[in-house]
Amino acid sequence: MIKIIKTYYLPLFLILLVSSCRQNKYLSKNEFLLTKSTIQIDGNQEFKNDFNEIIRQKPNHKLIGIPIYLWVYNKVDSSSIVLKKQEYITKLSLKNKKNLEKQNRINDKRINKAIKRNKKDYKYKQIELKDTLNVKMSIKEWMKYRFGEAPVVFDSLYFNKSLEQLNVFLRKKGYYDANIQGKIKYNLKRNKVKTYYTINTGKPYVIDSIKVLTENNVLYNLYYNYTKNPINQLKIIDVFDSDKLDSYRNNLSRYFQVNGVYGFSPSNIYYIADTNRITKTVKLTINFTDRIKKIVNSDAEIITPFTLTKINRVYFHLVDTTYSKSNFKLRLQNLNLPLLANGFVRSLDTLNYINSTGVKHSSKKLKSIKESDSVNLNRSIVITYNGKLFVDANLLEMQNLTEKNTYYNIENYEKSVNNLIELGLFQIVKPEIIEVDDQIDVHYYLIPRKKMIYNSSARVTTSGVFLGFSGSANYTNTNLFRGAEKLVLSFTIGLQSMPNLTYNNSNSSTNVSDNAKQVFNTKEIGPSAKLELPGIFPFSISSFNKNQRAKTLLSSSFGFQQRNVFTKQSFKLNYIYNFTLGKNVELQFGFPGFSTINFINFLQFDETFKTNIYQNKDPFTQNYYRSQLNWQDFKFIYQYRNNSKKNSDKKSVYFQSTLDLAGNLLSLFGTKNNLSTENQKTILGISYSQFARIDNEFVFAYQLQKYTSFHFRTLIGGGLPYSNSKFALPFDYSFFGGGPNDIRAWRAGTLGPGSYNYYLDKNYTTLQLGDIRLGVSSEYRFKLSSLMRGAFFIDAGNVWTTKKDAIRIGSQFTSKWINEIAIASGLGLRADFDYFVVRLDYGFKLRNPVLSSGNRWFFQPKDKAVYDVIKANPNMYSSPFFPHNWNDFINSFRVGIGYPF
Repeated sequence: MIKIIKTYYLPLFLILLVSSCRQNKYLSKNEFLLTKSTIQIDGNQEFKNDFNEIIRQKPNHKLIGIPIYLWVYNKVDSSSIVLKKQEYITKLSLKNKKNLEKQNRINDKRINKAIKRNKKDYKYKQIELKDTLNVKMSIKEWMKYRFGEAPVVFDSLYFNKSLEQLNVFLRKKGYYDANIQGKIKYNLKRNKVKTYYTINTGKPYVIDSIKVLTENNVLYNLYYNYTKNPINQLKIIDVFDSDKLDSYRNNLSRYFQVNGVYGFSPSNIYYIADTNRITKTVKLTINFTDRIKKIVNSDAEIITPFTLTKINRVYFHLVDTTYSKSNFKLRLQNLNLPLLANGFVRSLDTLNYINSTGVKHSSKKLKSIKESDSVNLNRSIVITYNGKLFVDANLLEMQNLTEKNTYYNIENYEKSVNNLIELGLFQIVKPEIIEVDDQIDVHYYLIPRKKMIYNSSARVTTSGVFLGFSGSANYTNTNLFRGAEKLVLSFTIGLQSMPNLTYNNSNSSTNVSDNAKQVFNTKEIGPSAKLELPGIFPFSISSFNKNQRAKTLLSSSFGFQQRNVFTKQSFKLNYIYNFTLGKNVELQFGFPGFSTINFINFLQFDETFKTNIYQNKDPFTQNYYRSQLNWQDFKFIYQYRNNSKKNSDKKSVYFQSTLDLAGNLLSLFGTKNNLSTENQKTILGISYSQFARIDNEFVFAYQLQKYTSFHFRTLIGGGLPYSNSKFALPFDYSFFGGGPNDIRAWRAGTLGPGSYNYYLDKNYTTLQLGDIRLGVSSEYRFKLSSLMRGAFFIDAGNVWTTKKDAIRIGSQFTSKWINEIAIASGLGLRADFDYFVVRLDYGFKLRNPVLSSGNRWFFQPKDKAVYDVIKANPNMYSSPFFPHNWNDFINSFRVGIGYPF
């Protein structure tokens, strides 16, 4: 081992080390390369990360102690980049010149033909020219300016500015007596410099007393109510931190706006601080100023006390002339009205709409009810439009939380705008508030988006190292029945590289799933339809609370799949309700007894392949390759997400729990007279699944610095097949381990279950499934360059079966499960293009539970029997795209799109 390190890695390390020592050779005599910046803190250590952010100049980034980015930057010659770019631009210019000449020749011929035929027009030929301004980057240019990093040349102005900013920061944090010293150490021979920052924070000033100064009883009473909650109180022992005081001012201002005070802002709150230098205390006074109000149609302003403000009227302006019955411009001229009103095309027709829950009529009949006849005037809105109301008035009213005669609430105002955006009917939603005496009118200007959309899309998929391609043509109607009903019709066709579950069988001379046959071995085709309805269908949308944000999702799909060894059809139908509760919680549940229907029908089998399936006797494999009906009685999904948009909040949490129940309703109608060959009850001759399943995912993320973060995920799931499902969960509801988003040192589906040793099983399957899953992953992410990101990860987990499997010994979940946990670690490289992420992870197996006790850790001796099998059958454990002797090494690379969690 030492010899290998000396032979391969030590020279490389020395080359990089020597190169890194000469990175200042491109600097002039008066320039110095910043090689080190040290911060020494005496006092409060909690601001260490903040101090690092404040320092204006930092040394070049290093990877394992080597400034590799600086080395790359200096190694690539910039003059050669410029010359090659100029040559490339010259070539493009010449090509453009030739294309223009060709374009002119073609057009001259077409003009002459048109003249001969006495035609007044002709088809103009337009050849697209190459862009010579925004030329794509060469590899060298990308290496130098994107991956590489320019040398950090020391600048004393930045150094002094850093000292100044450190002092300002500590004063803002209440440390007015902090002492900050800076030191510069030059190396004149090597043109290098090191900087040192010594920070003595001292003791902070603390708040000694707090009083409120205002004559406005409305504001004082609101402040009093706000401070009843201990969380909302400034405490006397608190440090005099201006950032915290600013945050407190913003939160208090928000509270006033939520509780009816229109026009209030943080600038209407100011502090008076009386400091005592001897005791280091502060007497704090909170002041509220009056409102400066502009007079309508005048430049004059008046000063007036803040009061509670009610909403007078709510307007929805549908800015559209598509449905205008007559000439719109002529109609405006006859009315002597300008085209625009408040910057938008004017709406001439008006509807006063009242949605009153006190009247026992449908929403459609309520359109004719006058305000004087209404039981509840709060649900009153005014809609302006042209010609025809293309969206249901009831739907618009349900999005509005700023109801008439209620007090102004900025949160309801913002939610109303967000509700209108989420409808998907409008390309522009512009809100406006206009003051009318002591009240306000709320206006929503709505520009509709295109109702019908036609598009196509393409996808690249990966499964382990297997690639797939698919394309789809889509039709979308965003407003099918005038109630924001969204219909999506799709037709998809694709080619996939899919491994067959049965990998090898010693009793057969034919390897029906040879890797070479798995490349694009699957053809898929199928239509699908999805209908999204506001509210809880079939009930009226107004039957529910506005804050619940309910939706109904109806979808169905048909698929036809042809593989080299079988042909199958599939049909799926979903009936799901969706609720949004507050900012963080989303609930989904299926229609009871009719949540999801999934029917799979196999039409044709390769005889050899079919024989292998039944000889294998794996219940999961047999479940997959069998016509079946999965009728889901109930589905429930709870999702919590607290991704805060505040810069100060560095933590984020995501949790999802899914419950599935299937087959219980069908068990009431299943017949015992027509039993299947697997001794199952059937419906119309088709066996159905019966099971209960729960799956949980928890993800925690913590932002350490701007481009550095820690991420943690836990996966816990389990299912119980019972009654009509004798041995295993259906394929679509089973669990597997490994792959780019799980235990990354194993290929997808090759981990477990339990301690089952598939190496020694001549009839093992390529996809190992189970009824129980446990997974834990942690990942440390960091920045490598402006585009590239790196990661270090540790994964652990496994899958198990709930029942004893005579074929896969050790697969059942028992009290010894902790000894069957697989552990892996590795490094990741990610290209972050903002709109998507391409990921390459390499995982190393630290602990393999399929090996015998005493052989599972990577540093322990390996089972001789397993080693002999791998050596004798390299083709069984390698990728079809790489040499066989790479074996497990190449299979430890995982390619993915997006982050793993």
